[in-house]
Amino acid sequence: MSFDRWSQRNGNRVSAEAWRPIGWPELEACLDSGIISIGAHSHSHLRGRACTAVQFIEETERSNELLRARLGESQALAYAYPYGNTSLGDVSPEYVRAVKNAGYELAVTTNLGLASRDSDPFLLPRIEAHALDTSATLRAKALGVLAPYHLAYRLRVGKKSG
Repeated sequence: MSFDRWSQRNGNRVSAEAWRPIGWPELEACLDSGIISIGAHSHSHLRGRACTAVQFIEETERSNELLRARLGESQALAYAYPYGNTSLGDVSPEYVRAVKNAGYELAVTTNLGLASRDSDPFLLPRIEAHALDTSATLRAKALGVLAPYHLAYRLRVGKKSG
């Protein structure tokens, strides 16, 4: 299921099973493991820089309501911004406000980096892991060895914002 440029370019490199949405029974099984919590990634996966204030509210509140109604009040504490790059305008102060007002406790961007005690809990950076990452790549990411990824990130962000 191709829904963005990355999946359109790389979808043939990943099995069709990887694109299948997870279902409620699978989410419930994850919760039953005791080691997983479920967060939200919006309701319709809209790009933040193209949204109105009303859409931010709908995206954050609807996903929160659905997850908590189905999975319990202890879920949907975290939010992951779709296309969530602050440098590209995908996470505006208005979007952050909508996330806070919807009841989330934290939110992650797609900004590359490690979170610290001083990080804004609603603008947390992250290190993405991908199905195509090798074990060496995952190890480097887990250890915080990010120099090569910072270069690629700056090139990607610069190319899109220019």
